[in-house]
Amino acid sequence: MGINRHTPIVLAGSDGPLANLGIGAINPGETAITIGTSGAIRQFSSEPLLDSKQEIFSYSFTKDSWITGGPTNNGGIVLKWVQDLLSTEHHLLSMDEMTQLAKTVEAGSEKLLFMPYLNGERAPFWDAKAKGSYIGLQPHHQKQHLIRASMEGVIYSIYHIGHVLERLGNHHETLFASGGFARSSLWLQMLADTFGKPVKVPESHQSSAWGAAWVALCAIQNYQLEDIKQSIPMKTEIEPDLANHQTYQELFDIYQGLYEQLKDTFHRLS
Repeated sequence: MGINRHTPIVLAGSDGPLANLGIGAINPGETAITIGTSGAIRQFSSEPLLDSKQEIFSYSFTKDSWITGGPTNNGGIVLKWVQDLLSTEHHLLSMDEMTQLAKTVEAGSEKLLFMPYLNGERAPFWDAKAKGSYIGLQPHHQKQHLIRASMEGVIYSIYHIGHVLERLGNHHETLFASGGFARSSLWLQMLADTFGKPVKVPESHQSSAWGAAWVALCAIQNYQLEDIKQSIPMKTEIEPDLANHQTYQELFDIYQGLYEQLKDTFHRLS
């Protein structure tokens, strides 16, 4: 291949654990949330957290650290679907236009909920037959409500998996955002408001690549994985709106029961 035979080859890892490392979410209470086409929520732990309900994963990253969390099939792809749905042959609704429309609606989308399972779902249900659904549609709901509800639905899905982590003893104190959604201030605010926790955002949303580079540095020089915290340029920290948090808590109490109520219907439709 023309590569110097003394070039070191470093085995790094998969994108999920590397995103946690690359964003600095490596201590207890630090939770990494990545949303690109799909999404995931993950935490480092010093031991595997096995779940008897098998709702989340837990696998080794190094000989003395594990990654615990869960993935969703439906992240940014949901917003792309809504964009295609609401655009016309004469006008492609841009993501900026969609965001501006969503901002005209208050948190909770006037009691419109969206189950974002357009592509089935992984955690916490592991059900390929799950379907997407708008719940609570009324005549006053317009396209801006559909957009905002779809964005909130993706966050509810991540929050749902986060509840499983808390059930196993992993709590959320600070959230770290990465992936394409980290470029949307509205989506980040929804995340902070739903969890009721601050969200830290790095300068670069490519945290997996940053983590991979750091693993290589640790392998060839005398660095430790935790040293990365001093080498991650952070852009901002978003504080939650506690009034919105209360709204989202009330609606999530409804949302989290919808899948079990509709599971049989989804399977019959399949």
